[in-house]
Amino acid sequence: HVDVALIITRYSMTHTRAREKATHRGTRIACLPGFTRQMLAGPLMVDYEELKRLSVKMSRYLDSANTAHLLSNDGSCLTMSLEERAGFADFGIYTAAKDFGNLPAGEAFIAPVESSANGKVVIDGSMTRIGLLKSPMTLTFERGLVTKIEGGEEGLLLEAMLREAGRG
Repeated sequence: HVDVALIITRYSMTHTRAREKATHRGTRIACLPGFTRQMLAGPLMVDYEELKRLSVKMSRYLDSANTAHLLSNDGSCLTMSLEERAGFADFGIYTAAKDFGNLPAGEAFIAPVESSANGKVVIDGSMTRIGLLKSPMTLTFERGLVTKIEGGEEGLLLEAMLREAGRG
C-alpha cells in the first residue's frame, strides 16, 4: 500500500504475484535484482531519454519481424517464429501509477511463438538462478521445447529446474 517501491533482492520479483498485486493497486515498482554498489556509478547512471529512444527503436524492429535467427561463432544456431508477436521496450522510466520494471534497464524483447524454436543455443556467461558458468552450456530445442542440455553440473541444475517447472 505505497506509491513507490524499490525492491532490492537477489532474484527479480518482476514476475511474481506480489508485484502484480502491488501494481494493480497503483504502486510504481523498480526491481533491482542482484544490485551492487558499482551499479550506482555505472549502469544506473545513463541518459534515460536516450536509452528510451534506442530501446523503442529496437522494439520496432522486433515488431516488424516474422522470424528470428540467432547465430554465433560459438555454435548457437536457433530459428523461431515471431508471427503476430509484439516487441516491447524496457527503458527504466517508471513515472506513472502501475509502472514497473527492472533496473538497470535498457532492452527490447519479444516472445517467440511457443512451439517454433528449433536449433541450439550456447550459453557461455551466466544464467539467472545458476550464476556464472564454469563451462559453456548447450541447449537443444525442438518445436519449442528443450530436448537436450549439455554443460556439466550447471546443466544438471538447469535440467532439475525445468523438470520442476513441468512441460512447456
